Amino acid sequence: MRRDAGVVAGAATFALVTFAYRYLSFTEFSNDHFVHLSIAQQITRGALPVRDFVERGIPLMSMASAGAQIALGEGLRSELVLIAAAFAASAALVFGVAVWLSRSMLIATLATTIPVLAYPVSYSYPKLLAPALACAASGLYAARPSTTSAALIGLAIATSFLFRHDLGIFVGIGVVAMLVAYHGWSGEGIVNGGRVVVGVAVLAVSPYLIWVQVHEGLATYIADGMAFSAREAQRANWWWEAPHFGVDRSRPLMTRFGRGPVVNVRWQPDASDASISEAEIRHGLTRLDPNSPRSWQYELSHWSRNDIARLVTDPLAADTNGIDRSTFDLQVPAPGALRAWVIKAYWPGDGLRLGANLVVLMFYFLWLAPLAAVIVLSLTWKQTPAPARALAVSLVVLQLAMNVTMLRDPLETRLRDVLVPLALLVSYLGGTGWRIGDSRARRVTMRIAVIVVLVVIAGSAGALGAAWTQIERTRIADGLSGLSQRARTLRRTLAPPDHRTGRRLAMYEPIVDYVKRCTTGDARVLTLTFAPELFFYTGRAFAGGQVSLSPGYFSSDRDTSLLLARVSRENVPLVIMDSQTEREMFDTYRRIGDYVQARYLEAVRFPVNGEKSWVVFAAQQAPSWIVLAGQRVPCFA
Repeated sequence: MRRDAGVVAGAATFALVTFAYRYLSFTEFSNDHFVHLSIAQQITRGALPVRDFVERGIPLMSMASAGAQIALGEGLRSELVLIAAAFAASAALVFGVAVWLSRSMLIATLATTIPVLAYPVSYSYPKLLAPALACAASGLYAARPSTTSAALIGLAIATSFLFRHDLGIFVGIGVVAMLVAYHGWSGEGIVNGGRVVVGVAVLAVSPYLIWVQVHEGLATYIADGMAFSAREAQRANWWWEAPHFGVDRSRPLMTRFGRGPVVNVRWQPDASDASISEAEIRHGLTRLDPNSPRSWQYELSHWSRNDIARLVTDPLAADTNGIDRSTFDLQVPAPGALRAWVIKAYWPGDGLRLGANLVVLMFYFLWLAPLAAVIVLSLTWKQTPAPARALAVSLVVLQLAMNVTMLRDPLETRLRDVLVPLALLVSYLGGTGWRIGDSRARRVTMRIAVIVVLVVIAGSAGALGAAWTQIERTRIADGLSGLSQRARTLRRTLAPPDHRTGRRLAMYEPIVDYVKRCTTGDARVLTLTFAPELFFYTGRAFAGGQVSLSPGYFSSDRDTSLLLARVSRENVPLVIMDSQTEREMFDTYRRIGDYVQARYLEAVRFPVNGEKSWVVFAAQQAPSWIVLAGQRVPCFA
């Protein structure tokens, strides 16, 4: 009971800390996040997926955001609470399963920090929550097979599928592997367990599948999903050029952790270059910027009174600045005793490319962990308890499935999406290594090795997620007062009248102002570019059932006909494109381009940067004129 209480307390602590970490370190949502958030806005106004807009395989994700907007109020703060809670739940589940697999609170703690420190992008929370739910349900079943635990697995598969269809497939494959490893290919156990799992999963998703069949047809829906996935898969180029380690020898390989005091030293006019170099070595001076001939700024490596006295009284030193020459005291800031010791330590320099190499290391960990688990399982199959080995097999399959399908450009971002199986695999491997050794010395050696490996993986995850920067944003270094101040700042940032958008980048101000002033609240906007954030920023609905349209996506005749049919029935006064893809969009989507050019005229362009502008087309009608950012522009409200 004490152990169970400790696990619950640890899981609750991880949930609380993860929620605070994600919430307090928030700065902004990327435009990708607004794909489902703008869909959620549409849902709150009565639209439903498939029937009223193209569903991109994430129905529950959009529904969850819509529910948060209704329950907690519209705006980004509600979405932030939702995603922070989702990451918190994932961390709690991972910790619980990691303790069960490793039988060590220490190993579980280190393993759980891996997906937390990696800081996956905000819209990736289903990629952590879904496998965490499935692994927790699978672990429960493996520990105590029953109809109830099998039903929970079915619900986990269904939830994963509705969050993201591919996640449902991945965790389903992992569950099959778990059942086979636990029961074998034949026998009553796998038949009964599999029947309940499949039955509950199918029952849970059937309302959605029936809805799809009625309004679109399952065959068409599946074909569209496969076409979308095939287009996404074209971005996976690491198969041909795997990331590699490297150093930059033009930069220092090692550097001091910090800097000592900086003073100025002017040498005697007749001092030779050789004698100055010898004096610099003798006094531990690091030359910085020159002041004048025979005078430089120097960083001190030793600054005790005796060290200072020797420098001041050196006949070669004509003068010093930053030192009281009568008392031999520094007149510039100097680190305290502890920091003075720390800064003398050396740290990897820019030449070692520590951050980039840790990212590469994490990439190979994702492949080495399942391989190592297979080897360990083959060597210890009979000695490993059936529940643990069944879940380990499931994790190997799940990790490989996610690696193969989800690792693509940008690799630094995608690596963070597949870390839940890795965290649990290293928990299993770490727990196995923790108990190896027939002598105290060997056990201690193995345990040190386990801790070192886990710390390295967690450190690599931290490098991926820029953990130090995220931690600084929370202001935890300032104690409770800093955390409180940060929370107040976020409340002000996400409070009315900016609750919908928070602090927008300057490039959005003109176009958002234009759309809001030149369209009515019931108007829709057609975007022939990837800019889903514009709908949420302006409060306008998207037209044609498409929250975004980028070259190569939804380009079939059926997709085009459906979009044009919907647009013809809607109030669509504006079409927005971007100058970089404008020509490509007109060439790729010729029917849509012909429709736009026949009914709309270019009204205005809003610069985004030196290379890109928003291009706004307005319905052909007599314009009024408004002044926007000091510029007179046509408005077709």
